[in-house]
Amino acid sequence: MSRERELLQRIVDYMWEGELVDEIKELLAQPEQRLTPLTPKLISLGNNCHESFIKGIRFAEKMHGIGGGE
Repeated sequence: MSRERELLQRIVDYMWEGELVDEIKELLAQPEQRLTPLTPKLISLGNNCHESFIKGIRFAEKMHGIGGGE
């Protein structure tokens, strides 16, 4: 479980009932999304595939810890 989801679960555990608690419970019931790096083919969909654009995407992925590979 991600740190964010753990924090939300702790909040729910300490709070009584309420609309906010119900919303958090609904969010926690959903499967956790996994971020994956984009392939050059996906990056280029709808765009001209420029090397600098792909390098920018790779840099952003690396900064977010989801890839940054070739």
